[in-house]
Amino acid sequence: MHAFFTILLTVLTLPGIDFVYTPGIFKGDRGLELRVFLETESGGLTFIKEGETFTAAYSVSVTLKKENKEKGDVWMRKCRGLEYGTSRTFFDTVGVDILSGRYEMTIIVSDLNSQKSTAEESTISIDTLSAFSISSMIPRKYERLISGNTVTNINGISYCFEVYSDRDAILYFTLENYTDSTDITPGITPIRIEPALDTLSGKSAFVSAILQSKEKRFIRMDTLFIARTVFTNENLYKNRVKALAYLTNNNAELDTLLSARPEDRDSVWRAFWKVRDPTPKTAKNELEDEYMARIEYADRYLRGWQTDMGRVWLVMGRPDEIERHPFELDSWAYEVWYYYATNEKFVFYDMHGLGYYELTYPENWNPKRR
Repeated sequence: MHAFFTILLTVLTLPGIDFVYTPGIFKGDRGLELRVFLETESGGLTFIKEGETFTAAYSVSVTLKKENKEKGDVWMRKCRGLEYGTSRTFFDTVGVDILSGRYEMTIIVSDLNSQKSTAEESTISIDTLSAFSISSMIPRKYERLISGNTVTNINGISYCFEVYSDRDAILYFTLENYTDSTDITPGITPIRIEPALDTLSGKSAFVSAILQSKEKRFIRMDTLFIARTVFTNENLYKNRVKALAYLTNNNAELDTLLSARPEDRDSVWRAFWKVRDPTPKTAKNELEDEYMARIEYADRYLRGWQTDMGRVWLVMGRPDEIERHPFELDSWAYEVWYYYATNEKFVFYDMHGLGYYELTYPENWNPKRR
């Protein structure tokens, strides 16, 4: 049976692993430490049934290359207790001891059950932290990590960092029109600040943290870019554009979106949806909102919009009724989706026992024909 599954895994087309990360420089036990804060969506992982629950196993590797030298590490993770039909976001932090300098960084998240993986590459500069200094400032949207110092233009943000001091001092924090101060004593002081901002105006916000004593001053400055994350995350943007293929037969439209520079993506995206706005005289585009909501749901709960279940959900929307049969004794697990308005039903079987449901009825269903 083990060999049978091994062969199947080589031919199945599996969606990528959806993760975002934020790197930061901190002080570790042996000097500088690069900490990588990760957020991995369970929808991209393969869960194996163990009793009444499902278990996933994945690894995180961080490789740093400078000139012709490399260093890094690999961390193994196992997620237990996920119930059938649920989704979860796994938060993690890994650290690598490092010297100051400029590095090429590669982060790879690999699913150990399916052998698929997703890699992200970037360049990072490491600066020395003195005895009187501040670590990298890590922005968070509620409990969700934000990649690339970019937050969506919605309410709620917090900043997390560490203050290192060999004397009494005061920390002053500023984000747009929000200011705060905290007394600092010698040692390491973890800081979490939640600015009382209802919204963030403009396209960027200036952020500063100033550590001030009678004799010394250390300033950490940053810029928080306020944009739709879909436009700043390269892989996410391309994924979303490809999902629009079911709305158009004009490949030139998709090519324009895919080739747009990051600073032009907002305008070409709006142009695509403007001609499809069912209520053009209002600020709200109901079709765009509904379509993007379907993509988000498919990515979170159906292992991606490119799976059979994901494609049906994307094109047809939420079923009127779902029959779930997850633990059948005489057959593979299966689901039946009913759409009463169009008198259609879709049958999906988990024929490999890996949690990836394949469409078995209707045969040769083509969403582009709708």
